[in-house]
Amino acid sequence: MTTVPDAEAVRAFGPDLNDRANWAAAHRAGLARAPAAAERLRKVWEPGSGPGGSRV
Repeated sequence: MTTVPDAEAVRAFGPDLNDRANWAAAHRAGLARAPAAAERLRKVWEPGSGPGGSRV
């Protein structure tokens, strides 16, 4: 499973990813979508699924 920035996060970053003036807005956009992303990941990344059955 791959997690990528959604359209809102891409807009928040703006055209220059090195422009730190946009990082706070991009961070807020990421935090806003974190719960939904965590739920999607939880379905495929369960405890014991790591290398050697480790809890990840």
